[in-house]
Amino acid sequence: AHLAPPERAALTACYALGYSNEEAAKMLSMPLGTLKSHVLRGREKLQMLLQGWERKAMP
Repeated sequence: AHLAPPERAALTACYALGYSNEEAAKMLSMPLGTLKSHVLRGREKLQMLLQGWERKAMP
């Protein structure tokens, strides 16, 4: 499960670059609710990916 481009952009803007949800939504030209959905969906996908990685790393 890879991140879709809008999910990646939303997570990058909010977490890596430190923008607020409102700032990120304006910067990415999307409604605030859409940005929040992309952030939530992206976080859920990353959590699943990391859990899978943890299982592989631990014997």
